[in-house]
Amino acid sequence: QDPEDETAFEGLIEATGASGRVTEALQLLETLAPRSFSAASALARVLAAAGSFEPARAWAEKIAAADPRDPRSLELLAFVLADARDLRRLEPVVMRMRETQPDRDETWYYSAMVSFLRGNLPEAIARAEQVVRRNPRHTLAHNLIGSAHANLGRRDQARRAFHASLETDAREPSTYANLGLLELEGGNRAAAAGYFAEALSLDPDSQIA
Repeated sequence: QDPEDETAFEGLIEATGASGRVTEALQLLETLAPRSFSAASALARVLAAAGSFEPARAWAEKIAAADPRDPRSLELLAFVLADARDLRRLEPVVMRMRETQPDRDETWYYSAMVSFLRGNLPEAIARAEQVVRRNPRHTLAHNLIGSAHANLGRRDQARRAFHASLETDAREPSTYANLGLLELEGGNRAAAAGYFAEALSLDPDSQIA
């Protein structure tokens, strides 16, 4: 009824992963995308979540070219490239974000993601912590902090960050998957299985879980 209702599309994206009805969702979004920024953005995100990174990138680049003044367009492109772990393409996008929209939370977050993908984990933590100081409910920033601490062997700090992420969004499957990995590496198989099961209830296609 309202192809610019971002909340409705957020619900659609979440439901698509949980229900496995990706093809149906893509068909709907493809009909709406040509006349709706929100639908086109949702289409790129669903494609990325399904592992179709090249079509997702193509949609995100099309949106960015159509309205380069809208900061959300660069943020969508950064989202897709970060999801694909495409550091080569992500870096120049983040540089543009830092030049044109330096005060937005997503600019700081994707700057942290660039540091993470480069392997500079302390810098990634420092940048992501700036995000959560500005916006304590930034789920992905908490997740990034947790992943960086986990890779540094700081299990307690990682666990605190992942639980902080759950407090902001209890339906983010990657958080449960990350906690599952953390517990599995610590030899706590029962807790790991519980977290992986929770991740699969939200995203049945979660490869990690």
